[in-house]
Amino acid sequence: GPGEPDPGLNFILCPALVSDTSGIVALFCSGQLPTMWVMRAYDDTSNTGLPIPSLTGEFQNYQGVNGTSFSNRLHLEFDVQNAAQSCATGDYPPLRLLVYPFWSAPTPQPGDCIGAGANCTNTGIVTQHLHTTFVVDASGRVKLPSSFAATGDLLVHDMQGRLVEHLRLSANQGWLYLGDLGVGIYMARIAGGAVPIAFRVVVE
Repeated sequence: GPGEPDPGLNFILCPALVSDTSGIVALFCSGQLPTMWVMRAYDDTSNTGLPIPSLTGEFQNYQGVNGTSFSNRLHLEFDVQNAAQSCATGDYPPLRLLVYPFWSAPTPQPGDCIGAGANCTNTGIVTQHLHTTFVVDASGRVKLPSSFAATGDLLVHDMQGRLVEHLRLSANQGWLYLGDLGVGIYMARIAGGAVPIAFRVVVE
């Protein structure tokens, strides 16, 4: 009912692969919730753990909200005021977040969260973090370095995770035309090759 927490999300780091003090981080890329909806986070797999203050509260804009559990277990839950409202029906933007080990290098950024699924909460980290930014020139083109040469699909998402451009690349293609994109920051990914490549695109 209203004011009662919905079933939560649990994230666990395998203890066989990491030290007991590595920690697990949740970083929100984007999203909003209606007024009076509250997120709560705990350093366990249920709400019996210690609260994580930076991930607990009523957030109107979730971009950049983050927190760490040093128990290698993280539980998120939401106090829902109106169960009839849903991001699936467009009542509010979906929440999108990255979950990663505390010691990840380079440190993931909100713009690294790409893609959108059928469910309202979408997690994921691109396979390869290049943290490279390309600015679209006055003619609407982007010059790709030779290290990006690949045959595959170029997928461009906006910061809400919507697919806004899908191009088929030919081998050794040096230029991309992205002049149809509006002003903003986008996340691009070349998929279909041996190693997926991700980079940011800025349209000024």
